[in-house]
Amino acid sequence: MSKIKKKNTFKMKWKCIESRIENPCLHYGRFILSPFQKGQADTLGTALRRTLLSEIQGTAITYIRYIQINNKKLEKVSHEYSHIEDVEESIHEIILNLKQIVLKSCIHESIFASICVSGPMRVTAGHIKLPSSVQVINKSQYIATITKPIDFSIDLVIERDRGFRVNDTRFSDLGYSYSIDALFMPVRNVNYNIHISKDGENEKEILFLEIWTNGSLTPREALRQASLKLIGFLHSFLFLENDDDIFSEEENIKLDDEGRRSS
Repeated sequence: MSKIKKKNTFKMKWKCIESRIENPCLHYGRFILSPFQKGQADTLGTALRRTLLSEIQGTAITYIRYIQINNKKLEKVSHEYSHIEDVEESIHEIILNLKQIVLKSCIHESIFASICVSGPMRVTAGHIKLPSSVQVINKSQYIATITKPIDFSIDLVIERDRGFRVNDTRFSDLGYSYSIDALFMPVRNVNYNIHISKDGENEKEILFLEIWTNGSLTPREALRQASLKLIGFLHSFLFLENDDDIFSEEENIKLDDEGRRSS
């Protein structure tokens, strides 16, 4: 008579086994999650990695509304490589420097910020005037050098979103001068690997997860947010009484016999 194999009932545990701040804009965390049955660690690792890299929101400068010299607005130049008189950098170089600024916030709508300084001087992210709801992580980030005794100001737009936005022209009709390619992703990189461990007759998988962030949130905070995102994606399916309720009548989506969308 063959023995009935007992079902594995592992209690899931997780732990942060390494945490360090390499610089203000690079935080690292290494986590261990276990135990998993065969195949489960890869399923969760893939889902967490994709969610961490694409779904976590961040804050970035998205537009230069205008640049002002001695209280006079500059007309938009013909191309970004043009230089501003008495400023070392071209418009393009200033935009690239603004893209490197790391911001932390919990804002829910676009806000304005500004730089108002008098030269000659070296302008950094620490000179940006921000509302209390927004914080600069890398205040020493270089923006531009003013070479003459002039009054120099830039008006900026700051937004919170996810992913990457390229050349957004939504506000061009408002006269905003320059759109900035915005990188909202606070998680810079994610790696995971799986180790196999045997405990008697039981074989289990151990998931090691590495997370690098830009300093606007910690790897632990990023992991928590990603976990909540995944739970949120699936939560609505727990309360379905009828599969037909997934689609509204207006959508009129037709499925074939195998549940695939038909043309």
